[in-house]
Amino acid sequence: MKDYSTQYKILKRKLPNINFNRILKLVLVFILFINSCREGTELQKKENEEQTTWMFTIAILRSQGNCKVRELKNETEILSCDRRPRGLCTVEEKILSQGEITKQISDARKFTDSNVNCLESVIASEILNLKPTTETEKTEIYSKFFYETVNSCEEVGMILLDGEELANLDKYLFLVSVPGKIGRSANTLRNFPLSTTSTKEKANDCFMKNFSEKEREILEDFRKGKTILSKKL
Repeated sequence: MKDYSTQYKILKRKLPNINFNRILKLVLVFILFINSCREGTELQKKENEEQTTWMFTIAILRSQGNCKVRELKNETEILSCDRRPRGLCTVEEKILSQGEITKQISDARKFTDSNVNCLESVIASEILNLKPTTETEKTEIYSKFFYETVNSCEEVGMILLDGEELANLDKYLFLVSVPGKIGRSANTLRNFPLSTTSTKEKANDCFMKNFSEKEREILEDFRKGKTILSKKL
């Protein structure tokens, strides 16, 4: 069996300037550092996976259900239901801030910038007349409107008429958006019997040029009452 201690002593004599004990300590520290980095990376990976799972679970919960709204009006209770899921079923939708209004007006101006014939439709949508909700109005809203997430509108007694459709979430969000509001106004103006010829032509131009075929179909179904935003219970 080789005498490694003898070889170590010989090597040490040949390399007198090298501190072997220090090298061994540095190697040990390096190994410990690598292991701690690996453990830290694995821990961070585990935390990221847990966070992703939690966010995914929250997203699923927020996307489930329909929205039941209870309104108190003149001592009468009015119930309605729509397809908004848990994440959007909130009384806060009735509260408008100045920032939200500014954004809506900015989006509306994009229509007139791209097509001046959309101006009358933008005005008719009343987006330009929006005002921030005051504290007094907030108090009144909170005392009159109550939102509740339910499994489905059908489960709480909603009955649709033949040929009637409760707008799904995608259609709902489009119809209440700035483009949806302008599109609804344009479609109403171009079909309204008392609109002047000029108004009808401008509204029709806005409707045909600024909205896709799919959007026009949604807007037309809404105008005809085939697609509705909410249904009274």
